[in-house]
Amino acid sequence: MLFVATLTVGHVLGLQEALALVLGANVGGAMPALMHASAPVARRLPLGNFLVRVLGAATLLPFLGFVAHGLTLLPVSATRLAVDFHVLFNLALALAFLPVVERSASLLVRLLPEPPQPADPGKPLYLEAAALDSATVALANATRETLRMADMADGMLRTSLEVFRDEDNGKLAMVSDSDRAIRQLGSAIRSYLVAMSSEQTLDDSREGSRLQDILSAVINIEHVSDIVANSLMEFVARSQKQGLALSPAEVQEIGAMHDELLESLRLAMAVFLRGDPADAQRLFERKSRLREMEADATALMVRQLRESMLANRATGQDGAPAMQDDSRVVRVARDLRRIHSHLATFAYPALRAPVGGALRKLKGRARSGDVERAPSKWPDRQR
Repeated sequence: MLFVATLTVGHVLGLQEALALVLGANVGGAMPALMHASAPVARRLPLGNFLVRVLGAATLLPFLGFVAHGLTLLPVSATRLAVDFHVLFNLALALAFLPVVERSASLLVRLLPEPPQPADPGKPLYLEAAALDSATVALANATRETLRMADMADGMLRTSLEVFRDEDNGKLAMVSDSDRAIRQLGSAIRSYLVAMSSEQTLDDSREGSRLQDILSAVINIEHVSDIVANSLMEFVARSQKQGLALSPAEVQEIGAMHDELLESLRLAMAVFLRGDPADAQRLFERKSRLREMEADATALMVRQLRESMLANRATGQDGAPAMQDDSRVVRVARDLRRIHSHLATFAYPALRAPVGGALRKLKGRARSGDVERAPSKWPDRQR
């Protein structure tokens, strides 16, 4: 706008020609966002913006002579006529299209519907090959698929808790299917990022760092899925075959840890998207809470074992019950804490040097016992 105004003041352009350039700049300025949108849903807003500007410019273009004459009658300096016309044009568009914004939105949704969901949840939705020549768009696509993996991991955790409560074999199969889909999607994301790296050189250190963060996130989500499907659920299946069931108190302890993990997963995804050091620190410090809950699970196991031994003595039976039958809640708690360890790694990129060594500070606190060590209920000799 300033360039057009300069040409107008220097009498290189007449006022009518300058107004035509202002309309062209408004239409052209809406095109980059439309061209770089990587998915139909992402194109809705840029397309709406583009169509509004095109309609406004096409409506006004035949009357530019009258508009130019009217502007000269205003008590405004000639140096500002082009800029003021730009402002008035955008205000007029807003006033004209705000009353019909809901209808416009419905039209855009019909023009650019949601992509059909694949029958196979492991099939990627956003890894478009056409975006490989743009590192920014390709990394955004990979980020969206990584969030899909996180949603699947969230569903696996919720379903696994239902399995502990209900011992439903059908839900065991659901967890297994989700694990397969996560592995398939993770492999597709890695291949996509490799293809992007082969198409171009990531000269921008920020883009290279983002690529590493996505790869780390994909690997950690796969580890979470593996622990749920191949450790927790296999343990449940084996316990069912042996006719062993968790007590209500044990299920309650496991449910509390699941709630903490779900909250940590949501926080980890927020850190993954925004990289906020404050959120990263909160996620890192939640490790102490998981350690406390694991200690509570150990205390519950010992208490149940003591009660079982006292009951055996009261009935005249000698010996203690098999430890493997009474350590189920501890094994589950340990696996859940392993899951949280993988979620906590999402905090590390945000706690690097740019925030002044916050990670080193946290690790120092951990060594001193302020963060990592949970208050123990046991003397050192029994721990």
